Amino acid sequence: MELTGKLVAVMPLQTGISITGNVWEKQDFIIETSGQFPKKIYLVSFGKKNVSIESVTIGTELTVSIEVESKEYNGKWFTTCKCLNFTFNTESILAADAETPIEQPEQEETFYKAPLPF
Repeated sequence: MELTGKLVAVMPLQTGISITGNVWEKQDFIIETSGQFPKKIYLVSFGKKNVSIESVTIGTELTVSIEVESKEYNGKWFTTCKCLNFTFNTESILAADAETPIEQPEQEETFYKAPLPF
């Protein structure tokens, strides 16, 4: 299944060591779909794809291949959306750069400092 949307947030990278002694990496991120009723979708990415998602800027349009899986634990069901692969639209990156406002130098504001009443 494929989804297309803008990258909204990238969560901190999580790492650990499995029971077999292998190092694992997990990166979570959120995309927002477009349309009349946009939805935010929380995705989980395992492995080397994490380095790539960290380099993508917020607001970039992504096409994500996902796998949706539900598991039962103690009578409750939990659903996970796993990111299998993603590509990003280079046109959206160029458009985001063009829309970036030019930073103006900050001007100092002067305030009247009255003595405190206490």
